[in-house]
Amino acid sequence: MKRRELEQHRRHLGDIRSIMASMKSLAMMEERKLEHYLGVQRQVLVTMETVADDFLGHYPRISATGEAEGPFYLLIGSERVFCGDFNEQLGRYFVARIGDRAGGVMVLGQKLGQHLAQDPRVTQILPGPMVTEEIPACLNSIVQALEHHLPAGLAGSVRVVYQDATIGRIEDISLLPPFQGMGGSPPRYGHAPLLNLRPAQLLAKLIDSYLFALLHGLLYSSMLMENRRRVQHLEGAVQRIDDKLEQFRHRAQMLRQEEITEEIEVIMLAADDEGSAPAAEAKRRHKGKGRQ
Repeated sequence: MKRRELEQHRRHLGDIRSIMASMKSLAMMEERKLEHYLGVQRQVLVTMETVADDFLGHYPRISATGEAEGPFYLLIGSERVFCGDFNEQLGRYFVARIGDRAGGVMVLGQKLGQHLAQDPRVTQILPGPMVTEEIPACLNSIVQALEHHLPAGLAGSVRVVYQDATIGRIEDISLLPPFQGMGGSPPRYGHAPLLNLRPAQLLAKLIDSYLFALLHGLLYSSMLMENRRRVQHLEGAVQRIDDKLEQFRHRAQMLRQEEITEEIEVIMLAADDEGSAPAAEAKRRHKGKGRQ
């Protein structure tokens, strides 16, 4: 490769490096924002679970129940690339751990959908959020899709498989029915809470609010994990580009030194030719005088 071609390739690689560094910076900014949102969302969920546990401790008979077999699965993947094996891990987990237990599967995120597009259990692939601000719209799409697959007011068993940013691994949790295991222990307070609604109505509203908050938290957690993987992936890519640029820099220096050496040799040869011409002329003149 000639030096000019090498320099052009270096500039092109440098442009790619700048783009990847910018993508890494954006992922880090998104990561900090999601960490804040997820912290707030956890506090909301803890409060709602405390309320539900106290409520169901006094009204255990209206606790929601769901189907035990053939749960419907929601798999949360990514819509964007450059996040390492984020989606591949989810795909392998689904194939190895869930298998034929799923009554149906809905995939969130086109990149994960590409890995599972040929699986007959996948009934729908939804576009996932690309930035935090797209999560509310994405959540509405999920709810509408679940209402289509699970008629009669989302009655049934739904589980969610996602990458949990808190523990750093894939989690398989129950979304529906909610509040499982709550209300079985004796109430913490001796008197039942004062209600403005019938217990069944209050539970329905509490379930709606809780599922809304829980899905928000799951999407925040998954997207946080995705951006962490993206930062790691881009850091490795930028480092490899830096190593390559350093190799190209050394190679360009060597080629430049070779060019300089060649230029010096040409100058020296030209100087030798210019010096030998006057000497030959003087020798010719001297011979001419001798003949006279």
